[in-house]
Amino acid sequence: MKNSIKKAVVLSAGKGIRIYPLTKIFPKTMLPIGEKPALHVLLEELVDAGIKEVLIIVGHNANIIKKYFSNIEYDNFFYKLKFLKITYKYQRNLNGTGNAVNLAKQFVGNDNFFVAFADDITNPKDKVCQQLINVFLLTKKNIMATKNVDIEEACKYGIIKTKNFYLDKYLIIKNSKKVFINKKNKKYNNCKINNNYKINNIKFKNFFIKYKYYNNLKKYFNNDKIQLYKNLFLVKKIIEKPNHPTSTLINFGRYVFTPEIFKKLKNLTNQKNNEKYLTEALERLIKENQLLAYKFQGKSYDIGSIHGYIETFKEINK
Repeated sequence: MKNSIKKAVVLSAGKGIRIYPLTKIFPKTMLPIGEKPALHVLLEELVDAGIKEVLIIVGHNANIIKKYFSNIEYDNFFYKLKFLKITYKYQRNLNGTGNAVNLAKQFVGNDNFFVAFADDITNPKDKVCQQLINVFLLTKKNIMATKNVDIEEACKYGIIKTKNFYLDKYLIIKNSKKVFINKKNKKYNNCKINNNYKINNIKFKNFFIKYKYYNNLKKYFNNDKIQLYKNLFLVKKIIEKPNHPTSTLINFGRYVFTPEIFKKLKNLTNQKNNEKYLTEALERLIKENQLLAYKFQGKSYDIGSIHGYIETFKEINK
């Protein structure tokens, strides 16, 4: 599948308060999770997914990060990163994740791009970055990564409420322009579809069209694409750290955005202590049905706490 995502923005400006004093002189994203720091592992995964340019948003002890990744073209230990263009931008005031992403506006330009929180780690073998990019290339919609957690842990995260978009219910076959639908008990088999998603003068509001015959999917999609669609959802609501969570599907810190996200970051109304949060911009996308959630396949870890860091170190080094 051709990769049209070449740029990534990595958020690495946090002070790591929850893991202090390990982070007193050391950024948490530079903590080792084996023979490499966490940020190094993430950048290698981005390179494997086809990323060519990375902007790292830095803050606390940025000089350590910059020194580590300097002159890497002469060091075989960094062989995967030798052709990755790395630039930096300072978030001098830690005024929210929304402001951090907004710092990348000039770097991104008119390109679609990847966003990753550097303290959210996945097992590189699972290729989570590539999974998200694949979904974006199929849908051309803003994508957020999600995963399930234990119900007792759900209150610590942003909970995602979704509408099912399973492939066996909804489908557009873009290449052949053919669909199989069932609407109001009327069958329209092998019909043509135009760019406005109209079939026989019927216009559908949903991005995907209802599909009845799951077994026929193999004619058009390989197993990898079917797996991607089966874990794809339309986001209806994000609830930050609810006291009584009704869902275990949480927001994981990886996204693929179109440049439209920068319009949503403008003039955010829900500002706290002069901070702007990415979640507020996501809510604007949700109102326009422009945000999809993908439940990625693989393991993930949070190095933002002592317990999470220890578990990450153990798992990655098995």
